[in-house]
Amino acid sequence: MDWDAAIEINRTALLRLLQVMLSVLEIEAGSSVPFVKRHARLAVLRLLRPAESALRRLILLKARLMRDALNDPLSDKAGPKPAAFPLFDQRKRHTEAPQKAAGGPGPRLFFFDGSDQPYTSAQDKPAPSPDDMVSAERLCKRLKILLNALNDLEGQARRLKRAEARRARSERLKLQGPLRIHLPPGHRERGKTEDERTVDAVLRTCHQLARMWLARPDTS
Repeated sequence: MDWDAAIEINRTALLRLLQVMLSVLEIEAGSSVPFVKRHARLAVLRLLRPAESALRRLILLKARLMRDALNDPLSDKAGPKPAAFPLFDQRKRHTEAPQKAAGGPGPRLFFFDGSDQPYTSAQDKPAPSPDDMVSAERLCKRLKILLNALNDLEGQARRLKRAEARRARSERLKLQGPLRIHLPPGHRERGKTEDERTVDAVLRTCHQLARMWLARPDTS
């Protein structure tokens, strides 16, 4: 199998999906806006999480194909370093935390002099509107991080190899591996839109490729 070609095909697909996300927010690559409409933010998030998960699998494949990079010198570029792309899947919690009851309006107090405050129930508050403006700062930051990682797959692969080496030396940080073996973060059976179904297909492909590589017999 041509692993390098498979990586590049899916990397290109993720770059196209990133352009879709940027167009939803009406921004250019690398730029940001302070606020966006709620429906635009939700539409991007439904593409972003599976895209990040797919990229982690491409980084794993790239790292496995590279020569040993543990002793490669780290680049010492001047200026602040960009935020790092998360290389490890978020682990599922196997213990269920007790559900907290929704906070109510609190006890209602009555005064005989008629100075009662108007009683407002939480149910009386208007439901959030899709056109409400919400913060986009963190969302734009994640898009920038995704773009940087897609354009520096080899550098991300070196980061992963070093991180795995550190975890192998640490009992506290030791994990089974960087990826969830079963359902990856962002997995869903079928997206609502064509773009969601496209990113779902890319994630499925990248996850299958990663599992195929991890299932290979060790010939070392």
